[in-house]
Amino acid sequence: MDDFNLSITFDVELSDKAKEIVTADEIWKFNFPDLVIYDENNIVLYCQSGIRYEEFSKEKNLGLDYNEAMEQKMYIGSGVNIIPVQREGNHVKVIYNIYTGGDSHYPKSKTLTIDMTKISISTNEQASMGEEEITLTGDWHFDVAVPEKMYNRQSVVYTQTDTTNEDYQIESATLYDTGMEITAKVQTEPLPELPEFLEHDFYDSLSEDDPLKNQDILGHISWKERQTDEYKEYYKKINGLTDITVYLTNENGEKFTLIQGPNENGSTGVNEEGILTFEGMFDLTKYNQAETVIVHFEYKNQTEEVVLKKGDE
Repeated sequence: MDDFNLSITFDVELSDKAKEIVTADEIWKFNFPDLVIYDENNIVLYCQSGIRYEEFSKEKNLGLDYNEAMEQKMYIGSGVNIIPVQREGNHVKVIYNIYTGGDSHYPKSKTLTIDMTKISISTNEQASMGEEEITLTGDWHFDVAVPEKMYNRQSVVYTQTDTTNEDYQIESATLYDTGMEITAKVQTEPLPELPEFLEHDFYDSLSEDDPLKNQDILGHISWKERQTDEYKEYYKKINGLTDITVYLTNENGEKFTLIQGPNENGSTGVNEEGILTFEGMFDLTKYNQAETVIVHFEYKNQTEEVVLKKGDE
């Protein structure tokens, strides 16, 4: 755990009753759809939706809706990559690589509480989140003590001093115990227009307390949307704009690459003005830090470099 990343490995043991439905070897996708992770101050570091947050808020008598919680930094708008890493016997290990969005930071929590009542499973390797065909129910609640070095964490900020192309800029570069977080901006082409999908528009128009506004219906609508030709063409264009390779070197020429953190291959997105934002965690840490770091970009058959200098801790 650091300011932007929280990685948790769950070891799920299937009961005899669950094994009558599915075995560990058959499982390809795992998801905890109503998972809530919060700390000793009731700050929610992860939950899958605003609806689930408001259920949590009522349970804890916090009196906060989703927007109020975001404004008061009582709810961190996190994303997640879910990676099943091991299937053995009646056990499945799955990594939840959770990451913050925007300018959010994780608090220096000392205890994390895990709450969930559902496990969604798919035997289909191609299934996306929300498309799982098996749901196991229960009541799981447990606390995790955060190691002292994680809640007493410090960081080192690097600043840009040079670039081979002014269209390539480093917005932030911060070194942590667990890696180096880089956010870069690249001038590219404007984002194509998102195709309309009437069912999604109808869902968005529903009030938060409408019984139709739930994760099962949203997952089904999103699945239908992904099957349309318009959607497939849109994402083909998006993928072309976001296909970028980034790595680091230090003054000795040592190479540092993206690590299996919150985003296994980094995170990229393009806005309507044609600004590509790249965010990634690299395997350069405080334990092998350098005075100078060069960020290398490979994008649209071009190679560019940005030079960073180390600041004070």
